[in-house]
Amino acid sequence: MLSRPVTNSAFATRGYLLVWALLLCAACGGGAGGPLSIDGSYRGYSFPATDGTLTVEGVPGSGQTFSVLRISDHADLCSFLHAGQFTDANMLELHLGAVDNQGKLVPAFATGIYQGKPGGPGSHFANAYALFGAKCLSVAVPTTVSVTVVELEAGADGPSHLRGTYQLGFDTGDTMSGAFELGAGCAPVLGYRYVFCR
Repeated sequence: MLSRPVTNSAFATRGYLLVWALLLCAACGGGAGGPLSIDGSYRGYSFPATDGTLTVEGVPGSGQTFSVLRISDHADLCSFLHAGQFTDANMLELHLGAVDNQGKLVPAFATGIYQGKPGGPGSHFANAYALFGAKCLSVAVPTTVSVTVVELEAGADGPSHLRGTYQLGFDTGDTMSGAFELGAGCAPVLGYRYVFCR
């Protein structure tokens, strides 16, 4: 595992979404409903895709929400998150959503390509984080993120099922890409604690 923090220039401008996601989990997904894959690496580090969750998370008090997909090398990821601490595993965290007619962030609600920052009403956005953990976590923030949703089933508060692919590019020239098929259903997670490398 990495012995020092992984950083890049994008972290300072996009790290605020990471804080929201780490502190609040509103509806954790029920796990992988189909194929999961992670190809590529970051600075020589890679890990297999064993399990994943689909969540709807938000900015506390703002009424804004977005979809979060987590793909990890830890089996039974939902139970692992419920244990209250996430350190001894590796994970990709993908955030995606859209902007509604009132200008608020909402979870992914249609098939298509999600990338870039939130724009005007109707626009799609996506960002991501790669978390490498052992006794503590190091974070790598991709400079380019593209998520293609090819199948979506709507639920009450967000998608109940998502299938698609993703491509991540880092400022080192490294890339990570793969496929996902995830369904909602895991009991809510009120909070869990990450320990970051100093």
